[in-house]
Amino acid sequence: MRSTFAGLELGKNALAAQQYAIDTAGHNISNAGTKGYTRQVSNLVTSIPNVISAMGHNVSIGSGVTIESISRIRDAFVDRQFRWETSKEQYWSEKLYFQSNIQAFFNEPADDSLHKDLSNFWIAWSELSKDPENSGARALVLERGRTLVDSFHRLAQQLTDLENDLKSKVQVQVDQINSYASQIKDLNMQIQRAEVAGDTPNDLYDARDKLVDELSKIVSVRVTETQDSNFKDRYVGVFKIEIASEVATAGQELVLVDHDQVWELQGEEAEDPPPNFSFSLVGSDTKTFNLESSQMGSLAAEVELLDKYLPGIMGELDKLVQDIVENVNDFYTKNGSYPDAFFDGLSAADIALNSSITEDNLRTGDGNIGDGSIASKIAALSGSIGDSYGTLIARLGANVQQSERMAQGEAVLLNQLLNQKESVSGVSLDEEMTNIIKFQKSYAAAARLVTVLDDMLEKIISGMGITR
Repeated sequence: MRSTFAGLELGKNALAAQQYAIDTAGHNISNAGTKGYTRQVSNLVTSIPNVISAMGHNVSIGSGVTIESISRIRDAFVDRQFRWETSKEQYWSEKLYFQSNIQAFFNEPADDSLHKDLSNFWIAWSELSKDPENSGARALVLERGRTLVDSFHRLAQQLTDLENDLKSKVQVQVDQINSYASQIKDLNMQIQRAEVAGDTPNDLYDARDKLVDELSKIVSVRVTETQDSNFKDRYVGVFKIEIASEVATAGQELVLVDHDQVWELQGEEAEDPPPNFSFSLVGSDTKTFNLESSQMGSLAAEVELLDKYLPGIMGELDKLVQDIVENVNDFYTKNGSYPDAFFDGLSAADIALNSSITEDNLRTGDGNIGDGSIASKIAALSGSIGDSYGTLIARLGANVQQSERMAQGEAVLLNQLLNQKESVSGVSLDEEMTNIIKFQKSYAAAARLVTVLDDMLEKIISGMGITR
């Protein structure tokens, strides 16, 4: 005869299993608003049955329920897509932010823009050509020339400051990547110790995944998780992260973290750009690479801005200055008796008005009183030079529009993936409350079973063999 005490063990296991399930649901509810938290479920399974011999054959008698594991609900495919789209969204958002700043430097159209200063400069020469001996008109040309020079200096300084800010931010991003890598390695070790002990450290998994998600904002990542071959009887994972994998040369992996090993990312500014920055992963070996525009993440955007975009804008601005200086000086210094140029310098940073020019010796023509031919020729430059500046502004606007359109599109895709991710891994308070009620009912039923068995044992222990 099967012992009644076996029934008590069955009831005890049922109480424990339902309590664990209630605790898990409570843990989910407690972390419903925790960023990076993944919903957990208690996996209840049938206990190993008891086998008894009856009528010459074996019969399996159920022994109740037990908790096999508590697992996270994740979709690896959605995780990969989410991280890739995060990298793309951050790439375009970072480009948009800095391109918008550059566009704001030019401040077009506005009364205090470079276009307005150029226009005023040409107008001043035009007015001077009509009355070359007018001292007010001569003074105005010099004043407008100094204003134009100051505008170029301001733009050059703003672009230089932005370049320095970008270089500083690249280094900050590199340091942040190394910090994430170190934290992920430490978590790998904690997770391994738990897995070796047969545990499933879900909250540590969440902490690691959250760091990888943050890392994907800076640089594109590829995560590989495999089974540690040293363990055959349990799952012990080996966690590896590669960055910027698409720029690796054939056979080269740009590994940032490989289980308990970390490679330090270093960024080095080149003396003769482009590119301004090359990168190395330094660890058990050293791998050097350049980030290309095919990569994503905020770091790739910053490097592209430094290597290509900013030098292009500075080059076009300097070309505009060069055209102005050379064309104005070409007309102004044509007569040998006036060898001094109107402008000095050939770039936005060093353009200057010739300090020897005054209202009295400002040249307007070929030397005859009332001759405004030179002033007229200089004023006529407004057409061709104005067109080249307009092309620069149009290109700035087009670049900002492209980045804005791409950033908005990526934001929509990222939001859709986030919703998809939340539908799988997020906590539903309604569902968890339903689970708690279900598990509570099961717990109450198991408690009732224990009470019944207790009454049976009481009858056996206290009542059998007693006659009244």
